[in-house]
Amino acid sequence: MTWKTISFLSLLIASFVTTSLSSASTSIPFTTIDKGQFSGIDNAVTEVYRTATEFENFWTRHRSTSPDNNGSNNTPNVDFSKEMVIAVCMGVKNTGGYDIGITSVDRGDNVNDANTVAVNFMTSSPSGMVTDVLTQPYHIIRLDVPTTTTTSDNNLEIVFVGSVDPVSQPPPPTTMKFIITVADDADKDAIRSEIEKLAAVTHVEVMSSLPFLFVDFDLNKIGRKEAKELLGKVKGVNTVEADS
Repeated sequence: MTWKTISFLSLLIASFVTTSLSSASTSIPFTTIDKGQFSGIDNAVTEVYRTATEFENFWTRHRSTSPDNNGSNNTPNVDFSKEMVIAVCMGVKNTGGYDIGITSVDRGDNVNDANTVAVNFMTSSPSGMVTDVLTQPYHIIRLDVPTTTTTSDNNLEIVFVGSVDPVSQPPPPTTMKFIITVADDADKDAIRSEIEKLAAVTHVEVMSSLPFLFVDFDLNKIGRKEAKELLGKVKGVNTVEADS
């Protein structure tokens, strides 16, 4: 083995050790304050709250649309002399099925990153059937303020690792199609005429040789549930199913 080869291997080993030290970290325990799908925070947020005033302002906004909000603030008790609060929010999503969650909080062990705390979080998007309702997924945690190598906690750097919007969100649908069945001997033209009188109906298609009709509704003017109920009340209609 030549000296040139030995020198190269030495540099390679040194580089590996340095990288390993820099990536070493210690997990910091945390407690979930609140996690769910409905929040008054309608924009994407990754924030750290170090004072009671900051957190109370955030909490008031967060709880403003909560179904069980009785007008009181009910801000959770946090001892900001030794704790901090971290929140990640996805903002408004058009349907259910979205989620966000903090998976770990890690602090660097190396002297170069001992004052850096990484908040790791993950998001997920819908797969399969979802609820037709606006959601605002969020996760709010509390944890002890990590001590720093300096005399001031203000030098503690919080880094968020993740994305609050990992996928491009498709625009919300503007129409909804329903499939209705009628009796074999039903007067489909008469049924179509009655359906066309319903609010928000944009199109009715009659299957000439089959006991089916397809009906489109404008979702900007009516909800899915209400549209289905209206169709079910039309004389001659047997069943109503959404064409999902």
